[in-house]
Amino acid sequence: SYSSADTEELVHRARAAHEPRSDGEKLGMMMGLATVINFMPSNV
Repeated sequence: SYSSADTEELVHRARAAHEPRSDGEKLGMMMGLATVINFMPSNV
């Protein structure tokens, strides 16, 4: 399950991903974020 702190961290990362240096970097960050969401370990 997710705590409010986990959600806030994900939102922070998602917002940061909207300010990349290039479209390629943005895509990489978004895919990385998707991986974090799908495979987040319980100890994070």
